[in-house]
Amino acid sequence: MSINKDNILRWVEALESGEYQQGFGYLHNRDSNLFCCLGVACDLAYKDGAVTKHEVDEDDSWTSPKWAVRYGSPKLSTVLPYEVLNWLGVASANPYVKYDHGYIELTVLNDGHECSFAEIAQLIRNEYLTHHDDVEVES
Repeated sequence: MSINKDNILRWVEALESGEYQQGFGYLHNRDSNLFCCLGVACDLAYKDGAVTKHEVDEDDSWTSPKWAVRYGSPKLSTVLPYEVLNWLGVASANPYVKYDHGYIELTVLNDGHECSFAEIAQLIRNEYLTHHDDVEVES
């Protein structure tokens, strides 16, 4: 899979824009309109028509809280669905970035370390835009 630098850059810029308010634990909390860093990527991919968005209904509320928006197929509420992996050109549903002296998943930075969107954006930029200069951008 080739990194899609255009979509990664759009994701990073959205994280830095202040347009999205940061939340924890789920991709998107419909009630409070909060997003985790991965949820911002899902929302951008949804706006591009690359992934479907699902509200939780009575029949499936046992798998996610009613306020958790789910994306893709299967309907995921905590990690990137395949459609968004493809849209970004990344291989992991919970991408890793270099952090301190090792690698760490983005959800751990967002939820566990409570890094800001700006901090996470810089780590994504370093990992996927700086280190992949030799990778062709998909259109």
